[in-house]
Amino acid sequence: MGRGASQVPQLSQSSLFLALC
Repeated sequence: MGRGASQVPQLSQSSLFLALC
């Protein structure tokens, strides 16, 4: 999670990860 927060441009990837969870 920290990774996604660190990389703002990768917000979409973070959202996908959360959706999979």
